[in-house]
Amino acid sequence: REDKRLGYLLHLCKEIYSKRVIIFFRQKKEAHRVRIIFGLLGLKAAELHGSLSQEQVVQTTLVLYLQPLTSYQRIKSVENFRDGKVAYLLATDVASRGLDIKGVETVINYEAPQSHEIYLHRVGRTARAGRSGRACTIAAEPDRKVVKLAVRAGKAQGAKIVSRVIEQAVADSWAQKADDMADEVAEI
Repeated sequence: REDKRLGYLLHLCKEIYSKRVIIFFRQKKEAHRVRIIFGLLGLKAAELHGSLSQEQVVQTTLVLYLQPLTSYQRIKSVENFRDGKVAYLLATDVASRGLDIKGVETVINYEAPQSHEIYLHRVGRTARAGRSGRACTIAAEPDRKVVKLAVRAGKAQGAKIVSRVIEQAVADSWAQKADDMADEVAEI
């Protein structure tokens, strides 16, 4: 149910995974859109991707980006996440390598990455240095191949693999909330 992907993510973040979560997106445009929706729903989040833009505060939990972001501002996003000022870091694969943040509890793949190698880099942001952590992938039919590889590799390494089924009505309800904000999101 590709058209309800955001509904599943919102359910996961509002009800299950609420702190120290990195969410990976394939496209910076989608990361930014979800960042706006999170702000409107009261979820504190920061963006991290290759072409963020200059911050201008719109509301206390909502930020509008206008011009290219400097490396200082990217660092600030990571620091806000590291320091617990924001619970969610919405990132593209720019953050899948070389980013070492202690205590990341969960990595969510909003879409499965295009390869198993990228998947490993993404989920490697959690469960570092002997700590535990979780990885969750919101998978639709096009993601089947990468998810199968990840499950097979995880089982081979002794990881606990669990399939979480979210009721369609729950995802539909959250997706509808996001759809109801479409005009406000477009305005922002």
